Order: sequence, then structure tokens, then C-alpha cells
Amino acid sequence: KTDKKTVYGKLHFPAAVKCWRDTSIPVVFILAQKGLESGWGDHSPQFNSSGLTPGPNWKGRTQLLPTTEDFPDKDRSQHKFPEVINIVPYKSKDGSTRYTWHVKRLFRAYDSASEAWVDYGKFLKEQERYEPAFEFADPKEFATAIAAAGYATSRAYTESLHDCIDSVYNRLPLLGLRVPE
Repeated sequence: KTDKKTVYGKLHFPAAVKCWRDTSIPVVFILAQKGLESGWGDHSPQFNSSGLTPGPNWKGRTQLLPTTEDFPDKDRSQHKFPEVINIVPYKSKDGSTRYTWHVKRLFRAYDSASEAWVDYGKFLKEQERYEPAFEFADPKEFATAIAAAGYATSRAYTESLHDCIDSVYNRLPLLGLRVPE
């Protein structure tokens, strides 16, 4: 039986290569991040497989979805969401108190997977805060820079991305796929 990460890689490899050609975002990073954000294809509501939120300049459709965020505080005036379900404190590895927020927030909605992939590449390429990532061709270095720029609120986002990158690398030979140079 083929696992869902392998199926995801095989299914989305051509789109990742096209995105790389259009943007220079590393192919393995693209597959890993979109795999992580979508639960390897289990969660892509209205084709949003990368968890993109609308932002102030978004002109397209949106959808309200439940999600989890991680913050160092529980200040609702600093973190505005359409709905806060609950806020749960926890102790981080360094002993500090952090808060897991279960919320409903707006995410981008698309009419097709193709539209979502194009927007994903455009989003990363055009956001000034992600510009330093484009100095790196190595997927893990690219991931570290994207995480440092605040793509997600999880403190473990870099580590999660690196694990996903390893998963993608381990599956490519099984699929007979090679990352373009």
C-alpha cells in the first residue's frame, strides 16, 4: 500500500516543478510546505492547500475555517480573529507560558488547484518579508528563512518543515522522480 505522502508527491510534483520554474522556490520545499499545510492533501478547502490568509490586498473569495494558532500571550486586542473558540495555556520547552488559540479565521478560496498554485508562488515571491529566503536554493535553508519571516505562528514550524522536506526527499527516488537543477 502506498502512503499518502508518496501519493501527494507523485500527484503534485509537476505543479511544484512549474511553480519552481516561475518563481525559483525550491521544488522539495514547495511539496513539503504544501504537504504540511494540507495534511498531505487531506485538507485543501476550496483548493487552499497552503493555508494562505487573505491579507489586506486580497481581492478574491474567502472562507471562514477553524484553525490553531500559537502565541506568547492571550491578548485579544493584539490577535484579532472573527471567532475565538478558546485559548489554552501551555508550558513551552524553555519553561515560558504560551497559548494555543483555537479560532476561526479567514483563508483564501480558489476556483481551481491551478489558481491556488499560481497564487502561492506569487504570494511568496511578492512578499518583501520572504525576500531573504530567495537567497537559498537549498530547501531547508529556504524553509528556515520562510519560518523566520513569520509564515506560521507555530514555534516548531521550522522543525516541522525540515521533517517534511526529509519525507519528500526520501520518497522521490521511490517515485522515479528527480528534482530539476
